[in-house]
Order: sequence, then structure tokens, then C-alpha cells
Amino acid sequence: MIKRETLLDCFVFIVIGGSFFYLLSATWLKWGDLVVDTGRELWLPAQLLKGKVLYRDLFYEYGPLPPYVISLLYKVFGVHINTIVGCGIVLTIFISLYLYKLSLCFLGKLESGLVVVTFLFAFAFGYYFYAGIFNTILPYSFASVFFLLFAITALYFFVLFIKKGERYYLLLWVFSCTAMLLCRIELSFLLWGVFLVVAIILVLFRRDLGAGPAEVTLLFPVLAAFLIYALFLVSTSSWEGFYESTIHHILSVQKNSFNDAVSGMDNIGGNTLLMVKSLILHLFYISIAAGGVILTGRFRINRAGRFFCYLLTFCALSGFWFHVGYSGEDHIQYRLLPVIILSGAVSTTVALSKRVGDDKKNITLLSVFLVALVLLLRNFFYSSPHSVYGFYLLAVPLMVYYVFLLRLTSEAFRFISPNFSASAFSGILIVFFLLLIIPHWRISSNHYKQRMASIVTERGTLFFMHDLRTVRLFEAIDFLSKHVRPEESMVVIPEGVGVNFFTGRENPCGYYNFTPTVVDVIGEEKIVHEFSEKRPDYIVIVQRRTTEYGYPSFGVDYGNKINDWIKEKYGLNKIIGSYPFTRDDDYGIAVYKRRPERL
Repeated sequence: MIKRETLLDCFVFIVIGGSFFYLLSATWLKWGDLVVDTGRELWLPAQLLKGKVLYRDLFYEYGPLPPYVISLLYKVFGVHINTIVGCGIVLTIFISLYLYKLSLCFLGKLESGLVVVTFLFAFAFGYYFYAGIFNTILPYSFASVFFLLFAITALYFFVLFIKKGERYYLLLWVFSCTAMLLCRIELSFLLWGVFLVVAIILVLFRRDLGAGPAEVTLLFPVLAAFLIYALFLVSTSSWEGFYESTIHHILSVQKNSFNDAVSGMDNIGGNTLLMVKSLILHLFYISIAAGGVILTGRFRINRAGRFFCYLLTFCALSGFWFHVGYSGEDHIQYRLLPVIILSGAVSTTVALSKRVGDDKKNITLLSVFLVALVLLLRNFFYSSPHSVYGFYLLAVPLMVYYVFLLRLTSEAFRFISPNFSASAFSGILIVFFLLLIIPHWRISSNHYKQRMASIVTERGTLFFMHDLRTVRLFEAIDFLSKHVRPEESMVVIPEGVGVNFFTGRENPCGYYNFTPTVVDVIGEEKIVHEFSEKRPDYIVIVQRRTTEYGYPSFGVDYGNKINDWIKEKYGLNKIIGSYPFTRDDDYGIAVYKRRPERL
């Protein structure tokens, strides 16, 4: 006879697997953008295959691991969209696997399955903006998705080390942390600092784990990453480029409209109000679920009667949600994350200081609360998968959300009422939280359904919105493919190296992104000098408005020196649509051809 645990494992596996394959089928090749970010992820690893070196020959803001891994995949499977999509699929599977395993350290199997299903529908395959680049399959940055995987595995192995005290898990943590540092330096250092703080607490409160010698091991990821960076940069003579594109980029991040919008600081009052509203709604939800379970437990009724009472409780909960929650504010659900994480971290710290409960359990909880807090900082006042970076920064906070609401609140009610059924409480909320996924997926699904225009090239196929922007870009790609010879080169400004990828035309420069923050980091004079040296045959200006940075139009609000130099040294060859940045009711692209006699 099949054991109940085996049946439960199979059920959870089928639900998670079914969700993943449904989402993959419903969104197939409908990710990415023709202009924004996606082109870099497709194009840059292909340049590494041609012998170019990261940082020395190519500007890149992140760590070297992701592009070189994708470059290796290109070498094995070919330079094709399906290769990089396959990479995204594998990453998503492993993130889901380790998110489930991490959740199992704190939740039951059904609750852990809920964490993963929510992650897949609302985060990994989320589509809340015009550009479909905030997902884990074909994201705006593979460095972020690689970082997420290694951050989750690092936290998982760290938790296992605390629980079991085996050095094996600490070594796996070292590997994950080192890999993490090779993806996103600034975020990884912050997380490493969290692990270091927790390790100090571990030594103070759990000396019997024999963690003393592990203190030196905690330095290994930073030492190993430093050694790898040093060997790579010295052997490739790319230190100067690394400092410019990565270190300088990190150090020069300034307050601007984009960062304010991402963090929610552009409207602190309104976002705080939403945080309070979300908190009140969740308190009401929890009260209904807990109240129904407590009242049912006080009456001696049979199993069918209890099930009927639980069903009534769920219906009451769902009815209230449909009346109040399904109001268009689909981004409100996770707004209370800062309150949950901060209160959880504080209460766990107090419990440790007063030696209340199991120290080991409290330390593991503190670990996830602090890691979640660090990841939440970028989206602190806008905690939602609808936020720009929510799809990967809120994955661990998502798990904490369910740990707090399904486990910690359940333990509190069980302490208050001896008749409280934790399993019934969790069961009602699990189904209810599955219901809350619907508004998120409704938005994403509507966006995916609109992507009907396909671009088909030798390097693969992608689908985009069938609008004027897409039509103009398709016209540009067709024109450039026919009129720019394969041996000729071109640069796309201010952003759009994907045009190089789809046309197969070379960008001879190390710079390929000319948005306001990047231009500010590099400097216009240096960009002009690079153009003068590399002598691209064509320069293509696309109407990529950069309003999010506070400077909407290239050549008008920023990049004037570059624009003037282009017009002096290049002649206008073709205008597709209207001239870029001159009309809001049209999308324009200008193709400039080099004047040999004036260079």
C-alpha cells in the first residue's frame, strides 16, 4: 500500500510540475524586448566566443560568471535564442527546487509547494510592464537570476549547517557564496555580511555545535572570489575596464527618479498607506480563518461537519476578498512584507537574547529574516512582484511571507487556544492564497496574449506586441540586414544591441548601452573617443525614451556631445518612421552612415 507521505510528495510534484509546464507553454518565446536589456544578454556571450574579453573589450556592470557560462552553452549548442532560453529554463527549475527545499526547513510539504507555485505564477513568469524582461526565463539580466539561485542555495546550506552542524554543508555554502559573488558583487557582499552576523550569533548562543573553527571558513567565499577576480583581471589585462564598468558603476549609483520609483521612495506616503492597508487586510483574513477554526474546534461534531464548517470559513474569507481585495489593486498583497520581516527579525532577536524557545530554531529563522530584509531593501516601499526587480529580489521574502502567516501565526493561535487545529488553519489559507495568485497571473496572461508579432531569424524566433514600435523595429532590422554588408559594423544608440544580434552585424566598440546612467559613468568624451578609434560604419539611433532616469530623449536631454559628433561625422542614410524623439505619436529610427573623408 502506498504511504500517505509518498502520495503527498507525488501530489506536490504534479502541481508544481504542471504549473511550470503550463506557464512555459502559455508564454513560450514571448519574453524579452527588442531594445531594452534583452539584446545585451543575447549578444554579449556571443562576443566572448569571438575572442573578446569581458571588461577589457566589453562594458559589463555585473560579475563574469553568467556571460561566460552562457558563452560556453553557445559554444556547445550554438548561438541561438533557444540556447539562452534553455539556460533560463534550467535556472528556473533549480531555483524552484531549492526554494522548495529551503521552505521545507520551516513549512510542511503543501505549504512549501504553495511557495513555489506562487513564485512561478506571480514572480518567475510575471509580466507587468510593456517590456517582458522581468522574468527568470529571458530576463533583463541573467546575472540577477544566477545570483538568485546561488543566494537561495547559500541560505539553504547555511540553515542545514545550523541545524545539523555538519562541515559538509558549510563547504557547500562556501561554493554557493563564491558563485554568488561572481554574479552580483554589491548584493552578494551584503548577504555575506548577513551570514557573518548570524555566525557571530551562532557562536554566542550555540557553542555546542562546534562552530568555532567555522569562523575562518566564513571568510573563504570572499577570499576565493577575490582570487578568481584577481587572476582573471590580471591575466586578461582588464582591471581598468572592470573598475569602470562594474566598480565605478556600483559606487556612482546616485539618487534619481528610477531608483526612487523602484524603491517606492517617490511616494513614501502613498506606499506606506498601502502597506498599512495590506496589513489590515491580512489581519482580517487571518482572523476569519483562525476564528472559524477555533469555533469549529469547540463543538463536538463529526468529520463531515467540521469539513462543512471549514468550507464556510473559506467561503466567508473568499467572499470578503472578492468584495474588497479584487479591486484593481493587484500589487497590494505583498506590501506588508517590510512589517513582517522587521517584526520577525526583532522578535527572533529578542527570543535569542532572553533564551526563549529553541536557540537553533530561532537562529535559522533569524537567518532567513535578515537575508529577506537585505533583498527587500531595493523594493522596501514597493514590495510587490509588480515592481521592476520584484521577480527575483522578493523570492526569499515570499517564503518568509508564508512562514510568518502559515507557521508562526498558527503557533501563536495554538498557544492561545488548545482546540486550535493548525492543519485546518493552514489548509484554508493555502487554498485562499492560491486564489490570491489569480489577479497577478491575470495581468501577466493578458500581456502574453498580446504578443503575436514574431521576428524569425537564423538565430531563432521571439514574439512581441504587434504595435507601431515593433513594426518600425522589424522594418529597421529588415533594412539593415539588406543594406549593411555582413563585414560592415554598426552601433545602436541609445540602446538596442539586440538589433546587432538579430542582423548579425558587428558592433566594434566595447560600449553598447548609452542610457543616461551609463553615459554618466563612462563620460561622453570617452564614448566619442571610442567611436573615433573603432570607426563603426553605421550608427543607428532608435527612439528609446529613457524617462525612468529623468532624461527622456537622447541628444536632447542628455548625450548632446555624442549626438553632435554623430551628425558631424556621419550622414543621414535612412529614416524609418519619423525622426527619433520628435513625435510621441510615432516611433522613429534614424540610420547614419559614416563619411569616410571626414574621419
